[in-house]
Amino acid sequence: MAAKLKLTILVLCSLMMPCFAGDLDFLEGGEIQPEGWIKEQMRLDLEQGYYGEYDKVNHTVTHNLFVKKDRISGERYYGLKCWWSGEHEGYWKDGVLRMAFLSGHNAYKEKAIEWLDEIVAAQDQYIGIYKAGNEPNTRFNHTGLNGELWTQSRIFQALIAGYEFTGDQKYFNAVKKAVDLTIAEDPGNYFNAKKGGASHGVGFFDTLWYLHNETGNEKYSSYAVKLYNDFNTGTPRDDDLKTDILLSNKYFQTHGAHIAEGFFVPQFIASLTDYEKYDKAADRALEKLKYHLTPSGAMVCAENVKGSPGTADAGYEYCGIAELVQSLTKLTALTGKAEVAQIAEEMTLNAGQGARLPVLKGVSYLSTDNRIAASPEGHGQRHAVKSWFKVDTFLFSFLLRFNDIFRSGGSPKGDRNGGIYHAAKCTASGIR
Repeated sequence: MAAKLKLTILVLCSLMMPCFAGDLDFLEGGEIQPEGWIKEQMRLDLEQGYYGEYDKVNHTVTHNLFVKKDRISGERYYGLKCWWSGEHEGYWKDGVLRMAFLSGHNAYKEKAIEWLDEIVAAQDQYIGIYKAGNEPNTRFNHTGLNGELWTQSRIFQALIAGYEFTGDQKYFNAVKKAVDLTIAEDPGNYFNAKKGGASHGVGFFDTLWYLHNETGNEKYSSYAVKLYNDFNTGTPRDDDLKTDILLSNKYFQTHGAHIAEGFFVPQFIASLTDYEKYDKAADRALEKLKYHLTPSGAMVCAENVKGSPGTADAGYEYCGIAELVQSLTKLTALTGKAEVAQIAEEMTLNAGQGARLPVLKGVSYLSTDNRIAASPEGHGQRHAVKSWFKVDTFLFSFLLRFNDIFRSGGSPKGDRNGGIYHAAKCTASGIR
């Protein structure tokens, strides 16, 4: 169990057809670099899109929450739920860092590393957004809706990326130290709050996956098993990934983002245990996913999946695309299945690219494969393509998630944070 996982490296030629597959070790971050149109898209997104300058567009990423650590769960800040800005700040800083290193953009590299250094300097073992204290709704003392595991996990991804790209051990040590504290302060079951923030806690498995592979320490694999048992016995609002529900004939029903975020978890737990039911549950999860995939490769999800088949007229969120690709890369590493890599590839290059403008100045929150217009009517204007200067908080977060696909293995770049490693030498005109 402590042995570092092996993975299948899928090498794709310029026509995106499988050319070679073999069992190899994990690659370091940045060992495979993007070229051609993908690298150019990253550069333009940073320099001309709103990606690199989002702090000038929306206050939600400007609060420096992982340095100040001053929030109380359950309260609203600037009209937003307490943990939302922690999610946004974590994704933004993570995404900017990865895109800067992958595109070779020195100015943004320096900016991103400064962010990480501030977080590490302010660390009191805890890295998160919540205030210290023994009062209700301070860190590790939540009484309901909270984003403890979720917000921690989003900034941990940035710190892990900093470690992978720079080799500076202090970023890895900071994550390990913070995770050790969170494990020690476990409240019994994080998944007893029937709110979205608690359901998002499945994102913490990203970090446990990484630490398990990097250290081989059973502390992290054991806590992953414990956390999934908590999920199975708890009362999360979004419960599609519970083992018993996966084994049933019930298709996915609840919030697509939460299904996507934790989609690799059943297979991860199966790899750590000897229980056949987890293997079967992981297989059933993939079977169900295929039912929900649209022709462009996205999972049906207009907030909730609702058991809907993946037709060309079904709506899907950008959020679901981005989160699911990251889970699928890990699932490919765990299973070695090329079909899983194929799903991730199609989702990225078809649905994901199709719902955004060539330079990141606009994106459609909700898309369908069959449409001739991106109309603002209906569903809170989320079918529209919004411009960068009008983008709302939800839309911003989802764009960060999709651009993080570039760091998680859905395109030419590999690190232990992801799993599948596409080595695709493509020109800007090679793929559309």
